[in-house]
Amino acid sequence: MGHPKTFFGIKARPPDLVVSSYSVWCVETTPAELSVAFRVEDESQIGFWDALIVAAAAKSGAMRLLSEDLNLGQKIAGLRIENPFAVVP
Repeated sequence: MGHPKTFFGIKARPPDLVVSSYSVWCVETTPAELSVAFRVEDESQIGFWDALIVAAAAKSGAMRLLSEDLNLGQKIAGLRIENPFAVVP
């Protein structure tokens, strides 16, 4: 095995460690989440895939959702939508 890669002077972590660090956010998509997503889609007038992301985030206990596609400040299924790229005055 070679030397670990560095980016901007920061040692890169092996991919398996990166993936496992995000696994705490993984939730199983069940028929219940699909039902929630269909309801969210209808109530919030957003696309199904965005609604499924909202349903998964709500299931995982998130309080906010970062998205550049949804409306900044909107509250959907108890989640506050924030745009990480928005310039707030």
